[in-house]
Amino acid sequence: MTGSRCVQENHSRLWRFLLFEQTLNFVVIQILDLVQEIRTIRGVHGVHLMAYRQEETVAEIIERSGVLNGRVPWYPGRDPQANANRMAS
Repeated sequence: MTGSRCVQENHSRLWRFLLFEQTLNFVVIQILDLVQEIRTIRGVHGVHLMAYRQEETVAEIIERSGVLNGRVPWYPGRDPQANANRMAS
């Protein structure tokens, strides 16, 4: 591979990465707006967000949306006493 070809290939990869990041940021903003709008609907008490292999992005959306209001989301091992009680029963 020549030097010029290598530079072109790296430039192309960088361009695709930047385009992906820009698109992802746009989508995150759109989802944040949607979550805020859904929160205003009477009788709606939550949203369920899923994204294939984008767990970090979902966590960012949840954090930035403010839906937890200071609460800590559940994760395995968060409540060892509650887990022990469940296992005993």
